Amino acid sequence: MQPNEASAPMRSTFAHAALVALAQLLSVVTTLADVVDNPASGLPRLTSDEPFALISVGAPQGALADIWQLALADIESDLAILSDCRGRPDRCPSPAAGRFLNIVERARPYEGFARLAMINSGVNAAILRDAVQRAGVAESWPTALATFSAGRGVCMHFAIAKYTALLLAGWPAHDMRLVIVWPDRAERPHMVLAARHSGHWYLLDNLRSAVVIDGKATKATGVQVLSPYKLRIRLTKRAPDLLSRLAMPFFAPIPVNMPINPDGVGAPVVGSGPYYIAAWEPKRSVTLLRNRFYKGPRPHNVNRIQYDIGLPLATIRLNIEADKTDHGGVPPAAHAELGQKYGVRKGSPGQYFVNPSAAFRYLAMNHDRPLFGGSAAGNTGLKKAVNFAIDRIAMINQRGAYAGVINDQYMPPTMRGFQNAAIYPSRPNVSRARSLAQGNTRGGKGVFYTCNTGPCIPTAQIVQDNLKAIGLDMEIKPFPRAVQFTKTGTRGEPFDLSLEGWHMDYFDPYDFIFLLDGTTIRPANNVNFSYFNSPAYNRKIAAAASLVGQARYRAFGNLDIDLARNAAPLASYITDNTRLLFSKSTGCFFYQPVYEVDLASLCKK
Repeated sequence: MQPNEASAPMRSTFAHAALVALAQLLSVVTTLADVVDNPASGLPRLTSDEPFALISVGAPQGALADIWQLALADIESDLAILSDCRGRPDRCPSPAAGRFLNIVERARPYEGFARLAMINSGVNAAILRDAVQRAGVAESWPTALATFSAGRGVCMHFAIAKYTALLLAGWPAHDMRLVIVWPDRAERPHMVLAARHSGHWYLLDNLRSAVVIDGKATKATGVQVLSPYKLRIRLTKRAPDLLSRLAMPFFAPIPVNMPINPDGVGAPVVGSGPYYIAAWEPKRSVTLLRNRFYKGPRPHNVNRIQYDIGLPLATIRLNIEADKTDHGGVPPAAHAELGQKYGVRKGSPGQYFVNPSAAFRYLAMNHDRPLFGGSAAGNTGLKKAVNFAIDRIAMINQRGAYAGVINDQYMPPTMRGFQNAAIYPSRPNVSRARSLAQGNTRGGKGVFYTCNTGPCIPTAQIVQDNLKAIGLDMEIKPFPRAVQFTKTGTRGEPFDLSLEGWHMDYFDPYDFIFLLDGTTIRPANNVNFSYFNSPAYNRKIAAAASLVGQARYRAFGNLDIDLARNAAPLASYITDNTRLLFSKSTGCFFYQPVYEVDLASLCKK
């Protein structure tokens, strides 16, 4: 509803009053420090950058300031209870505190933007949202534990719970604000929590589970539903790869009320394909059942697909060969024997299949750090030295037989436009590497992130040994892969080198080269793990991305060689093969070049 002439001034007055009253509230201070007078308004003003680029003002004495003092005392009381429960969970007097702490503890291993997202989605999922959202002033403000005990609330309850959770998780109090906003077409104001990270304000809102960057759009426009099976999409700029993007699994209908939860949403998860997720137990099992509403052309041969998670790879192999399990991972060392035993095939009939994957693995050299950075192009001599120093064959061998093919470029050989330039050696060229590294080692010490499972650590140790030969001493820091991914995706994370990999989301060369597009870099959730940001190469990437057809593929193929040879932000070593073992009673195997195993096609003999 658009405000009429009578209501518009009222809303303006309310918004001004809310900003006056709330500007200092959410830094959890009881004094008006750093305040200067604002002669134009007669109100005290705090000169700092605030959400929405607004001027913040100190709260005047009065009812609202008194309410906030009471709220501060209640928050401190909640924090004391929660701290006791963390230290002695067996004697925690409050079940609500236990649920609240679960959210905080799940978020604690993450940093920056990821921690905000975990707290935002965790609180949103834990509390039922009352239909009426009010951000007005009450006689007292709700505490987090009271809200979790009730299990429901309005926007204010959510905002204060998130505020308390972030305090407990170590977020600085001076980097948070409670903000009253007036959404478009809303009939009443709405409260959100704003949190600052790396110079950006993020809004944590109970109406959506995505953390919204302050000042950015919050919903898609330009999409029109013409009929139950037809959409019209209007673009703001040319997108030659749009159809490939729309083929991604992410482009699928889901319920409009499905939350965004980094820990995963609960089952059932419905969609429009042949199967849906009927049950899910994290880290233990996933159950897919046939979608009885599906009427499309894709095959759906079995009634049920059951995933059991967490078994040792050796056990999975034994179960497959005993026909107790139909498919699963196997130890890397087993692949040579499996190839000899069953033969290597690309499709049915057979039990052991090897196909080229649209993926590559590489070392990302962090240009935001002095060792490999220092300018837009970075420490090019040292980056090339790393490429000449590593033993690509030894690294690949850690993954077992048929693991893949050597690749020192960034596009896989199966990608249209790929040209094999053979820029770097498969075995170390130590003399060439030392020549390039001379005078460029900058102290010679660095931090090397890797995952902590499978061949990750042995591969990292090979690289560590290789780089010692050129004067680099790399400290290996292993993490669970999900933690490593979050850490390296957060700008400012203190690593110099990271063992990484990428499988394309859709079949287009941009989906590999964009890993080096500096215009995509943001505070968190990055995949440009090298933080390579060269204006010259950004322009080249944009120019190639604007092309269509063969010109597009040629441009990206040339750019792939140019980047690897002249900028060397990554040290690629392998393009993977997908290696799959199936039971003797499983048939109808079909390998999809982009998305690999077509589960819907599988059948039982």
